[in-house]
Amino acid sequence: MGSNPTSSAHPLDLASTLYHIRQEQGLTQREAAERAGLKQQAISRLEKAASNMQLGTLQRYLGALGYHIEISIIDNRTGNVAGKTSLSLA
Repeated sequence: MGSNPTSSAHPLDLASTLYHIRQEQGLTQREAAERAGLKQQAISRLEKAASNMQLGTLQRYLGALGYHIEISIIDNRTGNVAGKTSLSLA
């Protein structure tokens, strides 16, 4: 994934991003689930675009793969960042 998945011209496809992160690490859904302490079915749901995922589950999964979540609140008119936080497992 050489492109910037968070570009404003291309909305983030979270399910696809999660799939590609796992694929780049050469992991099956079962292996990734074991790392994260989740069931394989949970990984499958995270990688389905229609899934309504829980932030805690997403945070746990990404943490197991060596990633964290960063959330920014950005003014659409000015581009100014009103607030930003980084979520990771302590």
